[in-house]
Amino acid sequence: MIAKGLGESSSKVHFIIRSEANSVKKVKNDIQDSLKKFRIRKIDVYEVFVWEKKDVEKLQNSGVLDFLEETKRKKFIGCVGIFSHRIEVIKYGLDLYDFDVVSTLYNPIHRLAETLFKTIEKRNLGMISIAPFATGILVDPKYDENIRKEGVEFMNVSNVFNFILSSKYVHSIVVGSKRKQHILENIDAVSRRVQLNERERNEISKKMLEFIGKDSCRMCRYCERCPKGVPIADLLKLHILATSYGYKDFVKWQFKFFEEKIRKCDSCGLCEKVCPCLLYTSPSPRDLSTSRMPSSA
Repeated sequence: MIAKGLGESSSKVHFIIRSEANSVKKVKNDIQDSLKKFRIRKIDVYEVFVWEKKDVEKLQNSGVLDFLEETKRKKFIGCVGIFSHRIEVIKYGLDLYDFDVVSTLYNPIHRLAETLFKTIEKRNLGMISIAPFATGILVDPKYDENIRKEGVEFMNVSNVFNFILSSKYVHSIVVGSKRKQHILENIDAVSRRVQLNERERNEISKKMLEFIGKDSCRMCRYCERCPKGVPIADLLKLHILATSYGYKDFVKWQFKFFEEKIRKCDSCGLCEKVCPCLLYTSPSPRDLSTSRMPSSA
């Protein structure tokens, strides 16, 4: 569908392919499949998607990283990137292999990626910001125009883009869109963006954190690996929409679709153990509730 929609415009588009494939055969199939489906001759960035340090080691030991280097020499891919929700995993990957591009979550309320900035500058790496709107919680969805909480007008696309693109370390943003209107809003905001200094950037970060709650979920979705299939991130997002934005009627309606899945939770605590924010701030995640994300994260 994407290839058909792009048509001849595909020559003007940069293609970034992300995959959890961990064997040469699977990676090769991924690349060939993508080239065929998108009707292109080259993938600009092939990103390995890793969850844990052991995943990076497996890519190295199985020959995947060597294969990607060879594929890059043959011009089927332009750059090799690494994507992870965890900064320490990316740092470990950069120690093992000379990646060209780093992709991770970075937005006004999720700033852990800034610990990578010195390395990015020193090694002249590309940096891609993922989930700029934190899956939507940084932009007022306007579910009910009758509900206008104080400060909600600050939660908009322009402030997010201005914050991210004013950083000299960020070279691109991958933005998701569900509707045509989202695309139009994004294009408009980028075309009118302004360069901010650090004080102005920090002010945006501060105001957005104050609006959604300093201890709110950062929407990295790492907890989606719940063995029971409980949609933890979606539930925490609903919590933010209800408490911060005030869209309680919408949340009550949505909550009905999750009740059956919620009952499967057995309080195993895995979601807290794998939460990147909690891991950065506490040696004992079980002592904290998932709804009480440390503000320092």
